[in-house]
Amino acid sequence: MGPYFTHQHPAGSNSHGSALSDLALIEFMAPVTLGSRLIFQVLSDGLPVGYARLERDPSTVAAPGIAQLFSPPIHKDYVLKTIQVHHQFRRRGIGSRLLQEVARYCREHQIERLSCSLEGNALLLRRWYLRNGFTSRDDNTLELALS
Repeated sequence: MGPYFTHQHPAGSNSHGSALSDLALIEFMAPVTLGSRLIFQVLSDGLPVGYARLERDPSTVAAPGIAQLFSPPIHKDYVLKTIQVHHQFRRRGIGSRLLQEVARYCREHQIERLSCSLEGNALLLRRWYLRNGFTSRDDNTLELALS
């Protein structure tokens, strides 16, 4: 399966203007479906440097009217369980770009809402998610409206 989105950085720089000799080609791969999960992978020169894992939110299933009698339900909400970039590739915008690609894919596939729960350094994570378009639902849950 080919890349979903490829970004070529000029030699020696990235979008933030810092040195980038070890990162020439970034590929955001089309997601792989594993049951109720979607796995998005980021490659640098063919090697994995990050990923995001989404799972269907089982509490929110929308049925397409009469068609529900003949086809499976449509899942409109997903939970972002994990988004991670290898520590050597952080602070280069890869995580934000990966999140943008996840959101774009979700919009294209009529997913209406993406939510996540904060764990770890919640203050830094909260700021990062808010900068990337999420809104706060409560103290530990953020969501991104996609419709």
